[in-house]
Amino acid sequence: MEVTASNFKTVLPEVEKAIENCTFLSIDCELTGLNIEHNIKAFDTPSQYEKATNVFKQQSYNFFIFRRPVNRNIPDQRFLCQTSSIHFLISQGFDFNKLFQEGISYLNLSEENTYKTNIEETYKKRMEFTSSQSNGTNSDMIPVPDNVQPFIDDIEKQIKAFFEW
Repeated sequence: MEVTASNFKTVLPEVEKAIENCTFLSIDCELTGLNIEHNIKAFDTPSQYEKATNVFKQQSYNFFIFRRPVNRNIPDQRFLCQTSSIHFLISQGFDFNKLFQEGISYLNLSEENTYKTNIEETYKKRMEFTSSQSNGTNSDMIPVPDNVQPFIDDIEKQIKAFFEW
């Protein structure tokens, strides 16, 4: 089963259940999903043997993972690839459009913690600003001259109309 950003949330519980119930788990982080050999036998896959039916069972999930930039607080990731690898993957029918358009984005643990901290700090600053603004004690506030206030009000209306549109 192909897992992309569009179906990740719905497929995740199934994947978690498969992991909990499996006898053997294998993760291939390189070329998962390429069908080079079409004559795969039951003993060629890491499957669970069922004595009653004399077969192995297996579940495969192909995760298309492509990291997207979150914002300027987390640097845009660079990646390198060899043209021979790209050529090989294309010759085997790998769908790069699906990878780049529908790939599941992610953060590593360090980036996630940094991102959460930045969000919390931003929220805290906004709350402090809002609190100090309501008390009239914010020294960072720039007073708007009376002759400019109509212009500011007009811009504010345009922005609100844009977001409501």
